Amino acid sequence: MRNLLFLSIGLDDIDSIKGGCTTHFATEIIRLIYKYGGFLLDYPRLIRFNPDIPWKTRGNGGIALDFAINRKQLKYFTGELEQKLYMYIIEESSSPASTQPSIIILDNKMLDQKAYEMLYNFSLNTLWRVVSYEELNNLLKYLKKAVIWERHELGERGLIGAFAALGYPLYYDHTYELLVYRDLYERGPRFSVDIVGKIVNLLREVEDEFSFSHIDYETKKLLITPAGPDPVIMGIRGDNPNLLYAIFKCIVKKINLKYSRWLIYVTNQGTNDHLYTSNSARKVIPYTQFKGTVSLTPELTKIPGSHVKINIKIDHHDASLYAYYESGRLKEYLTKHINYTQAYIGGCIKLERDGGLLINIEYFSPIKNSNLIKVNPVCPKCIKPMKRMGYKKGFICKECGYNILLSSDEVILSKRITSSDIYLPPLRSIKHLTKPLKRYGRERPIRIRGFRSIKYMWLNDL
Repeated sequence: MRNLLFLSIGLDDIDSIKGGCTTHFATEIIRLIYKYGGFLLDYPRLIRFNPDIPWKTRGNGGIALDFAINRKQLKYFTGELEQKLYMYIIEESSSPASTQPSIIILDNKMLDQKAYEMLYNFSLNTLWRVVSYEELNNLLKYLKKAVIWERHELGERGLIGAFAALGYPLYYDHTYELLVYRDLYERGPRFSVDIVGKIVNLLREVEDEFSFSHIDYETKKLLITPAGPDPVIMGIRGDNPNLLYAIFKCIVKKINLKYSRWLIYVTNQGTNDHLYTSNSARKVIPYTQFKGTVSLTPELTKIPGSHVKINIKIDHHDASLYAYYESGRLKEYLTKHINYTQAYIGGCIKLERDGGLLINIEYFSPIKNSNLIKVNPVCPKCIKPMKRMGYKKGFICKECGYNILLSSDEVILSKRITSSDIYLPPLRSIKHLTKPLKRYGRERPIRIRGFRSIKYMWLNDL
């Protein structure tokens, strides 16, 4: 134990439109960890960020691994890791016009309380807005002593996701995803039409309230398989890792599935984490996620392409709420509730061509009365309600002293939203982070990171 180093590694942007996958490269890192006598301390973490960042490749997510390794083996591990990263980029993944692969290794013993707070706040911001290079550089300066190894290629953008994955603690909710991979160089369709039909029928039998987003029941479309050239065969999502493994084994048996490896991630998918931070229209910038109460005006405009637009007001600012054709039933619900005076919504803020505010709606909940309640923010460390320090002075946690500058205007919420109050797009159109209806009331807060001995991976040569 004396020679063991307890480290965390973050990585992002190791993919491109040509192929490759950051999660797949994470399995290569895990192979190296065990090759040099190390071991994982917990499930790998797959953290999804702001889904509306314009320069994302596919899902906009980073990976973090907590592991232990002998001090004497570290230089051999990082040496081979650098070679693998270079070969992965050259052979499979990135081009200067697409991605900027990045990997960071942190020594956890070198992180003080302020460092953890900076990492947490940095990662929280990546979920709901655009993070600047200035913010990245400020973080790098403070964490300089803790960064024991770092590589980035073709730019620093990937470092943002790598640090954000390391810093996000999954305080408020978490789910799991079991990812199954084929050989890296395989291309073409993953399944034939008849095999897809068999998987759909099987999932309809085994899927329960603790698994989600596998089938779009309106169209019977299979949602567990990606469409791109990456090595992922399928991703099975749910609240219980043992359930995911059981579903996976059923699929393998049913269709005689051939695969090279699989790995279970703990993740923030299906949690609405990107909509956690409320913001007012006074702070609006493009590609910011919004969650809050808006006033509806009974003016609906139909747009060519079967889209609709409704005029709204956010803190007395005029804006437009868009529901596109792909939003399916959500567009119908929006039209049906046009006569309500207020609604609780979530979505991405963008700018219209004339400079006006535009919100791409992600969920919609009509408010049936005007009795809103004020709820103080929750301390991210103690998970307890914070206290107000005074007018425009923000809030403080009485337990640990953590404070946050947040005006009282930003903590006005409607009554607790349940699945019967909320309207979403069909499953085929929702984002990775969007919480499905079946997960409302099933949130899983306060996940403690630490060693877990259950089986969560199989690599063909480990």
